[in-house]
Amino acid sequence: MGSSVGALLKERGQTVAVSESAAGGLISAALLSIPGASAYFVGGGVIYTRKARRAFLSLSRKEAAQRGATEEYALLAAEAVREELGTTWGLAESGATGPRSNAYGDAPGFACFAISGPLNRVMTLENDEDDRETNMWAFAEAALELLEDTVREFSGLLTIYGIPNCDSCRRAMKWLNSQEIEYKFHNFRKNGLAAVTLNQWINEFGWENLINRRSTSWKQLPEAMRTNVTPVSASSLMMANPTLIKRPVIEYGEYRWVGFGNEEKQALLDLGL
Repeated sequence: MGSSVGALLKERGQTVAVSESAAGGLISAALLSIPGASAYFVGGGVIYTRKARRAFLSLSRKEAAQRGATEEYALLAAEAVREELGTTWGLAESGATGPRSNAYGDAPGFACFAISGPLNRVMTLENDEDDRETNMWAFAEAALELLEDTVREFSGLLTIYGIPNCDSCRRAMKWLNSQEIEYKFHNFRKNGLAAVTLNQWINEFGWENLINRRSTSWKQLPEAMRTNVTPVSASSLMMANPTLIKRPVIEYGEYRWVGFGNEEKQALLDLGL
């Protein structure tokens, strides 16, 4: 059951940690059944009680008291186990195997799953099965499929957005080369910028923190444009001329940074790239 995703993790040099509950250890067992599993499986546990949540995931009392079998809790557990064990990916499952509903009223066959890492993904499974062991195996299979789909979705390469003659971009690429970190360069002038990407940046950083008011592109704008910038006009300006955006913008899956300095260097090193 775990051979495909195990081979994929090994091929990409990535690691995983697991927090499971209703699956009872079957997710970890499937990952460990493959020879050489130590290359990608760092550890995990059956986190079956609130006491275990605090002891093994280092959750606060408030966090540990959260309702289980929700996508929110599953993502919290996935993030916690990944952080505790320092892995590329964290996988978590929480559900009800049966034959009766769990303490929250979830019917047998209901489970929530989450992946935390360069990409975050959540999923809910509902089936009509009330056999406990059958559901345990079904939950393990669903968790492994979500993990594999997420790992395959992630390209694994860091992307630097900017222009070739930008000093900040050059410094970032020189440092990445010195650390032997692979990346791809997205040239604003040559490749433009997708609207969906810009909207993600605006939502995360705010348009005020994206526009580079010290850039030549900004200074060349008519004064009326520069003095009457609104959220709508800012988005339109950056779409029409991406060189207005502070550089570099760095992306690695769900992680994004604007600019490049010691803080960004440490963040990249902490990711184990």
